[in-house]
Amino acid sequence: MAQVELTAAAAIEVEAGLLAVPVFEEDMSGSLRGVVLDLDRKLERHLSAAAKEERFRGKPDEALQLHTVGRLPAARVMLLGLGPRAGADAIARAGFEPLRMAAGKAARAAASWPSRCRASSRRRGPPAPSRRGRSSARTRSSATRARSRRSGRCAP
Repeated sequence: MAQVELTAAAAIEVEAGLLAVPVFEEDMSGSLRGVVLDLDRKLERHLSAAAKEERFRGKPDEALQLHTVGRLPAARVMLLGLGPRAGADAIARAGFEPLRMAAGKAARAAASWPSRCRASSRRRGPPAPSRRGRSSARTRSSATRARSRRSGRCAP
């Protein structure tokens, strides 16, 4: 089960499997602002490139997730759109339901990722021998594992 922790620490200093960051549309429009700008600088502009490519604007129910490939203490970062900043009062009046929904989306993403990859990329011990005495499982080189981590996919 995924452990969820709320913190007021600077996002670029949080060590986690998944760092979920709620953002308003204004943080994403034009030039990036606030915590999104700090994250983008640490990620060498990959965050802004991914947001542009995926057309992430910070609108309600939008999410953008990418791997940090070691550039942050967190393994992955997920931006969660909350809509316009002017709607923050409406979010509060709604009992913070949009924020709770965004947090739920992040928790599901955090819970599903390790189990999806565990079977293929976390083998322990030597491969089982086949009937002919040869290895039945292919071993993966460290370069293959590194490419898998960079691409965000589980290596076969």
